[in-house]
Amino acid sequence: MAWDFETNLPGEQQLHEKDETVSQTEPEQVRLFFEVLERIYHRYEYQVFGETPPVMVELGAAEGYYSHLFSQYFKDKDLQSRNICVDPDIDKIDQLKQNIPDAEIYHGYVGDLAPHLLNLNGNPKQYTIKEVLHKNKIDKIDKVDILYANIEGGEIKLLEQLLEKELIDKFKYYFITLYPEYNSDSEWCKLGNTNSKVPLVPKEFHDAFEDASFLVTRQLPGYAGSNNFLLVENHLLD
Repeated sequence: MAWDFETNLPGEQQLHEKDETVSQTEPEQVRLFFEVLERIYHRYEYQVFGETPPVMVELGAAEGYYSHLFSQYFKDKDLQSRNICVDPDIDKIDQLKQNIPDAEIYHGYVGDLAPHLLNLNGNPKQYTIKEVLHKNKIDKIDKVDILYANIEGGEIKLLEQLLEKELIDKFKYYFITLYPEYNSDSEWCKLGNTNSKVPLVPKEFHDAFEDASFLVTRQLPGYAGSNNFLLVENHLLD
């Protein structure tokens, strides 16, 4: 399924162009994302939305493709939702503000910046995941539906922060892109009962999610490059 995106910002990949790119290069990841949205909706369908609408936090949001999918999905259901987006590229911040005007948007990053991002314009601020949640009073609610992170090597530092601040169980679904080239110091291993075609993940992630259920982990060639993609559902929040 492809959404009809519109944006007028010049000189950058437009959201409708990004939709065409991702639909072709990350079809499995998009399919899984919609499957998770359906699960979230059906869970809320039998509850009162009230003051806790569906919430998504996207780190490394870029143009906000997946955050827009999240926002538009619930708008089509006549339901409110909340989006929090963080990106270190000031040009992407301008796009995010236009593409997802209702989102809370921050120019910065969580974790460590990859070497090729160290000279970005605009002096992006380094946040902790706790700071991002606190700024939006998300730390006051029991559950965040999705944490989506494509932060090019900052994912292990993000995981350390989640564990240190006991936030690992606050998120229902994790969508994380893992970058072996930026995490070469970690021990990489296979998840539990997986077949030989499943790529390795950092041992830190394997150990951290031992009380959750790994739905899928596989190699996905996509817009962000050929990296290991991890989707985790936290059954402690059922």
